[in-house]
Amino acid sequence: MLTTNIRYVRPLLTQDARSLLKRAERLVGVAEQWRSSADKVLYWATCSVNDLGGSPYNDRALALVDRCFKVCTLHSKSKMKNNIDLIQKSFRSIGGFYNMVRGSKGYLSVGPPIRPDDIAYAQVNGWKNGDKKGLTFVIAKCKNQSDLNLTDIIMHESVHFAAGIGHYNIGGKPAYGTKVFSLTHSQAMQNASSYAYLAYLARMPHTQWLNAT
Repeated sequence: MLTTNIRYVRPLLTQDARSLLKRAERLVGVAEQWRSSADKVLYWATCSVNDLGGSPYNDRALALVDRCFKVCTLHSKSKMKNNIDLIQKSFRSIGGFYNMVRGSKGYLSVGPPIRPDDIAYAQVNGWKNGDKKGLTFVIAKCKNQSDLNLTDIIMHESVHFAAGIGHYNIGGKPAYGTKVFSLTHSQAMQNASSYAYLAYLARMPHTQWLNAT
């Protein structure tokens, strides 16, 4: 039997949809800067694990990673480095996804909410599974978001789509926002907001890493 590749084609778009997607395409570049900042922080954190106290800057990077992922509760240096490496691999998968987005017109779309409180959504591990819709934005919820908030939304959904990370629920609700700081290490590793929060903080001056929210 003959088979053909099925390519996702955007439907005809309203002016609001075109404007939102144009903004999202631009802000993917900003999200990449956040992602790159997180990647660097994770590298410096690994340096700190190898030589704790050898560099105050590296130690601060480790403290930031620990703030979001509680890696220091692992105690063993090898376990800490292995888990930091897993986080870093997730961010590098997101980097590969962003390269694809910036080189095409795919992977960004608009659509109705699936759940009443949806702002945007993406299939967990969708990039690996060939989902061309990528990140889907709910126009009414996204069009008036600030660039900062929309970049944060892009980063969060990218963690789902490109890194295959879902939500960790507290009381039946995802651990969004500052709830990430209350999670254990294993819980944070399963929680997309923990990765997005690290990227959000990592792009700030290092003097703000440990107290900004």
